[in-house]
Amino acid sequence: MTADSPALTVRRELQRKAIHGATTVLPVAYAAGIRRPVMVGLTGALLATAIAVELARRWSPAVRERFDRLAGPLLRTHEAGGGVAGATWLFAAFFLVCLLTPPSVAVAAMWAVSAGDGAAGTIGRLVGRHRWASGKSLEGSVALLSMTAAGAWGLANWSPMTALGLGLAGALSEAPAGPLDDNLRTAGGVALTGILIIALTH
Repeated sequence: MTADSPALTVRRELQRKAIHGATTVLPVAYAAGIRRPVMVGLTGALLATAIAVELARRWSPAVRERFDRLAGPLLRTHEAGGGVAGATWLFAAFFLVCLLTPPSVAVAAMWAVSAGDGAAGTIGRLVGRHRWASGKSLEGSVALLSMTAAGAWGLANWSPMTALGLGLAGALSEAPAGPLDDNLRTAGGVALTGILIIALTH
């Protein structure tokens, strides 16, 4: 099997992150005033749908073939090989932060995953030169930090310095290779940091 060309790899990453970026509508909607029970229900429904697709593609060869035809080019190797798709982990992260954390924390955490991680993947592919041991780039981490901080400040109304701290937490959580999916790690890092800040300042 021949390796994908760099241009094709970048194009696929951009397509993947465009889908990622589309989910920014959820933290934006939450910040705009949608009530917490509605967000929990909405993200729970999205997660339930994603889980149903995961189960169907394992149990039904026809569903698996159709899924691979539609989404295959956008899947990473471990996702196409029977692993859980990144979108499922993303919706799991969204549901958990909406269910378990205050709205200001959930908005920042969701934004970190949708916009921050999307920026990290795009910048990392396009201009990333300095690599962590995980293979992710310093440039991508800086993009995630910046985008997360901007959302935490502009959407979730955290102070500028606190927003930078949340951005740093997201970047440090996303950079390692594991053990959890980076959508969960990024959201979890931002959410736990936000909860700790609230506990220490109130």
